[in-house]
Amino acid sequence: MDTFNLKKYLIENRRTENSRKVVELLSTGLEHDNKEKEIHLKRVAAMQKKIAKGHVQGDLILGINRGEYNIGDEITSLPDNLTVGGDLTVDHNRMTSLPDNLTVEGSVYLNYSTIPSLPGSLTVGDTLHLSYSKITAIPSDLIVQSIMMYNSEVTTLPDNFTVPYTLNAKNSKITSLPNNLTVEKDLNLENTSITSLPRDLKVGGSLNLIGTPIAKNYSKEEIRKMVPVVRGEIWVEKVYKN
Repeated sequence: MDTFNLKKYLIENRRTENSRKVVELLSTGLEHDNKEKEIHLKRVAAMQKKIAKGHVQGDLILGINRGEYNIGDEITSLPDNLTVGGDLTVDHNRMTSLPDNLTVEGSVYLNYSTIPSLPGSLTVGDTLHLSYSKITAIPSDLIVQSIMMYNSEVTTLPDNFTVPYTLNAKNSKITSLPNNLTVEKDLNLENTSITSLPRDLKVGGSLNLIGTPIAKNYSKEEIRKMVPVVRGEIWVEKVYKN
């Protein structure tokens, strides 16, 4: 059965003033959609040229919903040795991997991304966001300031790893901490399956263990003896203020 075409029907039956007005409105809407699509394609083409040069000044946004069209959804791969001068956002995108030796001077947002792993020699000038992503492990050569991996699939961190600022692993799949882990600000392990802490763990700020098995089995004082190099507060239970 043929699909009913309202515009065609109205054009063929211009018998009333209302019909003519509806046709005019439909035509205007189609022209607007075509202009929007043309603008979108120009943006994608300009973005592809910047990426091909190996250096993108400012932010690179791939896959954020902008109305009907996804900015950068047509871009499914990036070249090795790419430098992004601002933030890199990859979510709701068909990209399956990030390039090796990628440098992002701002933050990297992989929230809700389906990329399964991080590339080698990844440098992030600010924060790596992995919430609700498919990433399961952090590579040992990652250079980053902070990691926000709450509600993520991350299960392991590398030995001898340093996070210069904050590591938030709340509600993540992590089950144990590596040897010689240093977090220079706050470490949040709330609602994870952590059962023990390595003695050489170093935390410059607070350590949040609320909702973990270790918090249920040991007191705050006992945990501090286990990991003497925790400079800030150790949280084992929620504090409710009246």
